[in-house]
Amino acid sequence: MKKVFLVIAILLSGFMVINMPVKIYAKDCGGVQVADKANCPGEFTVPGDGEGSLKNSVQKALSAIFGILGIIAAVVIIIAGVQYMISAGDPGKVATAKKAILYAIIGLIVSLSAYAITNFILGAL
Repeated sequence: MKKVFLVIAILLSGFMVINMPVKIYAKDCGGVQVADKANCPGEFTVPGDGEGSLKNSVQKALSAIFGILGIIAAVVIIIAGVQYMISAGDPGKVATAKKAILYAIIGLIVSLSAYAITNFILGAL
């Protein structure tokens, strides 16, 4: 039964990651649509402040990591909830499911706090 839940969780998380929306920006550059402002004649961008800067790359990577952690926490809560429902009143299984839910919620809170702190620090740079 655990293997079935694990396979379902992996498939759902993989499906969610693959189907994440991707932002695409285009700029009208003399009638030609370009994706990068630097390709337009007369455009000036400051190195380090643009789309490819280290700060922006770190923010994107951390957002992806914290998003994946949130998905994992949600999957753990769902699996523990199902375990709680099918425990049939067995005190050991009920306690295990409650601990899993508690630890997943604590992990989610820590992850959200870390996300808020890193965004605050990177926003101040």
